[in-house]
Amino acid sequence: MATRAVHAGGHHAPQAGQSTTPPIYPATAFVYDSAEELEAVIAREQGGFVYSRWGNPTTRALEEAVADLEATGDAVAFGSGMAAIHAALLLDARAGDHILASPDVYGATYTMLTGLLPSLGISTSFVDMQDLQAVERALLERPARLVFLETISNPLLRVADIPAIVRLAHAAGARVAVD
Repeated sequence: MATRAVHAGGHHAPQAGQSTTPPIYPATAFVYDSAEELEAVIAREQGGFVYSRWGNPTTRALEEAVADLEATGDAVAFGSGMAAIHAALLLDARAGDHILASPDVYGATYTMLTGLLPSLGISTSFVDMQDLQAVERALLERPARLVFLETISNPLLRVADIPAIVRLAHAAGARVAVD
C-alpha cells in the first residue's frame, strides 16, 4: 500500500530533469487553439480543462490517486465538504424521495436536509444511527431512497456501525452516503 500510495495519481515515471510529483496548476482558465476545440472540451467530446472550478490537472491527479487507492473506476474532488454533500444528496434524491439521516450531522448539512431539500420535494426524517433497531424500523415505516450519516459525527463525535447500517439500508433498497 505504501508504494501504491506514493505512485498513485497518474503521474508516471518522470524523465531526467522532471519533477517527481505532479505540478500544482494555479491557472483558472485554459487556452485552446480554436473555439471549436474549446467547444469539444466543454461538450466532453475530448479531454481537457476549461475553468479550474470545474477541474484542472492538479485536481485530476488527486482524483486519479484516490480512485487508484480506493480501487474504483473514478473519483471526484470538490472545493468543500458541503459541495460534496450537496452533490451526493442531489445525485441520489429527486422530488418525492425520502432521506433517512442521523440527527447529529454538521449544522449546514442539517440545514440543507431541513431547508433546501424540502423546497425541492425531498423529505428527510432523522433517526439515531447508533440504534440499529430504530434504523431498521424507520426504513420499514417509510422507505428511503438514501441513508445519510457521518462518522465520526459532528459535533457529538458518535461512531455508527457503518457495515450494519449498509446491510439494513441495502435490504430496504436504499443507498448509503457517509460523510
